[in-house]
Amino acid sequence: MLFLDPKPSFQYVVSNKDYNPAHIPFTVAGALPHYDLPDLTAAFAPRKLMLVVEADGGAMDSLYSQAYDFVKEHYKSLNKANNFCHRKD
Repeated sequence: MLFLDPKPSFQYVVSNKDYNPAHIPFTVAGALPHYDLPDLTAAFAPRKLMLVVEADGGAMDSLYSQAYDFVKEHYKSLNKANNFCHRKD
């Protein structure tokens, strides 16, 4: 499975005062108290998954790292660390 330039999280979309309203249709109303995109991504484990995001060298890179460290650790806990790849282009 390949995710190309996914949003780091629903939380990011709704908590950013300068969010792009075009992203709202890709969110799930009422989801945040229960789950976010990294949780859904972790649910793919142990299947192979690659995230490719556009590197900006700034805050967005840090946001992705924070959001998807959980997923990386989840794959590692299943002894399938090689099945998860997070790449910045």
